[in-house]
Amino acid sequence: PVYWLSLINAILCTVLPVFLTMIAVQRIGAPIASQAGMIGPVSTLFLGAFFLSEPITAWQLAGTVLVVGGMYLLSMKK
Repeated sequence: PVYWLSLINAILCTVLPVFLTMIAVQRIGAPIASQAGMIGPVSTLFLGAFFLSEPITAWQLAGTVLVVGGMYLLSMKK
């Protein structure tokens, strides 16, 4: 049973995201797709706090500000 769970995990957590990223790059372009990818760690931080009651530290908030600020600066570059 562990092998099947590993196979499902590999497909859902590795193969599928790569294919979806390639589709996103094809449809919306690499710059916008990479900006959308930067929101992943930020959303993980807040979802962990919401669903798992994990504490959010000042360092994490500072990193979030840097990521969101970088996304903003890149979007203004057009």
